Amino acid sequence: MKEKKIIHLTVDDETVEFVDTLVTWGFYKDRSEALREILKLGREKLRENLVSNFTILIDKILEFEKKIGKQVVTIPGLRQTVTSDREM
Repeated sequence: MKEKKIIHLTVDDETVEFVDTLVTWGFYKDRSEALREILKLGREKLRENLVSNFTILIDKILEFEKKIGKQVVTIPGLRQTVTSDREM
């Protein structure tokens, strides 16, 4: 099991009420468990959005480069991976 670290944070009243409701209804045993799950879900969603936005950005860069006929962005290692994935 990974080591857990303590992080102190301040949240608004609406968040506290939501977390307390989840605990009261028995979805989680305590606030910490509820907040860990909320953060995990948020982290996963954020990661999905970042990957999606990054993919869109790369597509636009490659489209622009194709249009002008030259490479304008160099990210070592990345271009080879992105272009080889798209050629399949």
